[in-house]
Amino acid sequence: MTLFKIQENKKDILLAWGARLMSDLSVEATQALIEENATKEFAYMFSINNKWYVFAHTDGENIIPANPNREINVEHKKILNECLGEKIPLTKVYSLKV
Repeated sequence: MTLFKIQENKKDILLAWGARLMSDLSVEATQALIEENATKEFAYMFSINNKWYVFAHTDGENIIPANPNREINVEHKKILNECLGEKIPLTKVYSLKV
């Protein structure tokens, strides 16, 4: 799980990228997740005092790093680098699994 502050004026770019991942790039994005042994990946945005943040998480067993040569991964990294600011540390309060 990760939490990042979103750079000023970059929220709409990140939202547009998320929309593309769920529409015209969904097949390629799903294939990339399968390669990484991931079963699910999600990101949610929220604001506090007019500052925007994104919380992201990837589920799966033995997740491996993204293929740096896969075009969608290159674009994903580029957009995240452009849009995300500081990483905010998280402390686990609890985690339950059935």
